[in-house]
Amino acid sequence: MTLRQSIITVLALAAALGVIGATIGASIGLLLPDFYRTVFRVPAGADINMVALGTGLGLTQGLTFGIVVGVVIVIVAAWREVRLAQCKSPPP
Repeated sequence: MTLRQSIITVLALAAALGVIGATIGASIGLLLPDFYRTVFRVPAGADINMVALGTGLGLTQGLTFGIVVGVVIVIVAAWREVRLAQCKSPPP
């Protein structure tokens, strides 16, 4: 895996999982707003946009998870390529 492929892999996974996380967070904020009120102990009278809160939380969690998964995939691919190269080279 080249450096360019590695960077693209990490960025693509971060973007994809960020969008998925934002969608899930927004859905929770829209359909189950009391979930965030309970988790963060928001008073019932507080004027907080739960959809925006869920979108932001989901986006940051999705981006973080995407970066971690992408880096792990790149590390495993690099390790595999090193091992294959060692198997193909003649012994000293």
